Amino acid sequence: MFHIVLSADENYMKYAAVLATSIIKHTDTNKNFKNISMSYHTAPPPPR
Repeated sequence: MFHIVLSADENYMKYAAVLATSIIKHTDTNKNFKNISMSYHTAPPPPR
């Protein structure tokens, strides 16, 4: 489980809710933080 904290006032609450919903729907529960972070560190750099 990953702990994510969002802080928003009433003007940004709907955007924070969309972000939280997206994170929940797209999180692969079979991976842990190490698996996710290693995929970013081992990926080749983007072409220029």
